[in-house]
Amino acid sequence: MKKRSPTKTAWLSVLIMFIGLAIGFCSLFFLDNKPMAMLVIIIAIAVFVAGIIVNLALVRCPHCGYHPGKICGPKCPHCGKDLEE
Repeated sequence: MKKRSPTKTAWLSVLIMFIGLAIGFCSLFFLDNKPMAMLVIIIAIAVFVAGIIVNLALVRCPHCGYHPGKICGPKCPHCGKDLEE
């Protein structure tokens, strides 16, 4: 199984969350139909939550499986090994 880069996966999750926010804000400003705007807001919230789930489930150290949270360096704060190996 190919190991994912935690840094790239973290950026992917941030991108998914940003897309959810953008969809939500666009629906507030550009949709006059209230039921349709509410539906799009619900979809935007679902996309945002999907970004959070991607972060929590996939951003892991490839060596020990620790979730480093906000990645602040090239090494795992738990085991000390390189995250990008």
